[in-house]
Amino acid sequence: MESSSQAAPRQLDAQDLAEIAELIAAVNEKAVITDQDMLTAQIPLAAKASEAIKITPKACNVFVEGEIAAELEKMNTISGVLPEDTYLEETEVGISSYGEVADAKANLSGSVGFLNDCSEFTLTLEGQEMEMTLEGLKATTSATHNGAYLVVIDTGGTKINIVSVSGIQGSHVVSVSITGGSDTAKDPLEAQERATAVLEMVSRKT
Repeated sequence: MESSSQAAPRQLDAQDLAEIAELIAAVNEKAVITDQDMLTAQIPLAAKASEAIKITPKACNVFVEGEIAAELEKMNTISGVLPEDTYLEETEVGISSYGEVADAKANLSGSVGFLNDCSEFTLTLEGQEMEMTLEGLKATTSATHNGAYLVVIDTGGTKINIVSVSGIQGSHVVSVSITGGSDTAKDPLEAQERATAVLEMVSRKT
């Protein structure tokens, strides 16, 4: 039996998450917050959009297919997008608070498994092909478990980098993605620092 010191922190509710999101958004006047109710309302539209996307090889369809509704039943979540100088540049911070530690770990292990199985694939939408390349990165945050990867999207010679860092603390998952960055050495460090800062905000609520 786990000792009380090893027990998972309480699950954060919508108010907890909203207060953290407000702190995150305070640094950017253009920040856009998406809470759980908004995300749930978007599920039908997202499902319809995924039907228009073709993935090659088919085994990598999990990139666009997923039981979003079922996953939302397990967690309380919120995200904030912080736009940068151009429409291709932004930082996204996501917080998911699960009722069970095992579900939080499954969230991270799922992305790691995808890296192993689908490091390269092609996404086609409305006739436009995008070559996707995924590479695992090393990440160190204040979390007990970390994961990170680099996605390179090539659309006919134009390349966009997405660096993502995730950390699990108890039953909480914090993820930070930097899109459109040009420094693949600096961006992971920046994502790690931001993830650690948000993990500290989460810890104060538990």
